[in-house]
Amino acid sequence: MPRGFRTCLVGLTLVATLAACKPDLEKAPANKAHSAGTTAVAPPPMPDAPANPALDGTSEVARYLASDPTKGVFVATNRGILDKALASFGDSRSETLTYGVAYQKLESVEGRVQPVKSSLTFDGARKVEFDQALGRFYQGAKTYPNQVVLFVHGYNQKPYDAMSAAISVRSLLRLDAPMILFMWPSQGVVRDYPKDQAMAEASRRAFLALLCDTKTKFPDAKVTIIAHSMGNYLVANALDHLDGQGGCPTAGKISNLVMMSPDIPNEKMRELFQPLVRRVDLVTAYVSQLDRAVQSSEAFWNIDNFGFVRNGEPTVYEGIASIDVSSVQDINFSALSLNHDSYSYSQVMDDVYDMLVDGSRDPERRSLRTRGKSTKSGGRFYVMDGRPKGN
Repeated sequence: MPRGFRTCLVGLTLVATLAACKPDLEKAPANKAHSAGTTAVAPPPMPDAPANPALDGTSEVARYLASDPTKGVFVATNRGILDKALASFGDSRSETLTYGVAYQKLESVEGRVQPVKSSLTFDGARKVEFDQALGRFYQGAKTYPNQVVLFVHGYNQKPYDAMSAAISVRSLLRLDAPMILFMWPSQGVVRDYPKDQAMAEASRRAFLALLCDTKTKFPDAKVTIIAHSMGNYLVANALDHLDGQGGCPTAGKISNLVMMSPDIPNEKMRELFQPLVRRVDLVTAYVSQLDRAVQSSEAFWNIDNFGFVRNGEPTVYEGIASIDVSSVQDINFSALSLNHDSYSYSQVMDDVYDMLVDGSRDPERRSLRTRGKSTKSGGRFYVMDGRPKGN
């Protein structure tokens, strides 16, 4: 079966699944005070989860994390606890944040980093222990001094998937600074796309609480947010409400926002991009014309999506460096893949590495062969061919 046909078949299957559950959704009413132009207020702190013996103490996972800092992540989640005795999570949203650490073995398969199945371990910790461990990692970082990274996963992710994705990102970045996964209650079911979007919107307050807490604990740190898929929708909405003088008291600018395969309709992006570039020093988006998940989102909502490259040109917003990674995905092509996990490609993450470690702002100056191009309307974007310089 030709590659193009198989790829279209995968995308059409997802579109059909989504279309079967497409609701007649009305746009949620805007926050009246915010839409009227008044200053957004600082989000109130999220309460910590109540004491739970299953989520207490320094665990074996924490020791793994301490001994091999590139293969584990800290976790803050507003998922409801499904079984306290087993410290497992459900698909509901909690009004409290629960903290912990996760560890998983990884392997390299056909140019991608993949988790070893059945090797993921998660244990919770008291907030005070969580903060102390974060501080030790922050103080001990050599490659990424004075940095903290927040990772926000995307749509259709169960807890296992979200933690595996974060651990893969940490490993590819060779990150020795603390990474905190914000794990929101996506449903992990393709047909629940509308519910995931509602959960992403409802998780805005919890994410802002984590962000503000991080900025307060590490006021001199460079804070980077890496978001994937619908996680970008969550982050963009949150930062929109952080904009202005009512944000975190000690916030200042966020250093970087890295948008992996962003799933944000352009109609919404036109509303959100200006608050993004005001709140963040450098915004970079990795987009593709082979991303079948984002293309299916376009078909579902019947509206263009920021994360999809159409006719060789991404949608360009002033202040956001959009990088077309279609060639990277084509080189590592899988006929059964949705080509949506741009964070799993070492070529892309090498570019992020140079951005964070060397502070390189210009995509054309970083480690991958990336060239600038102009859209027909005069906008600027970049194309990554996926091969290291010199090849």
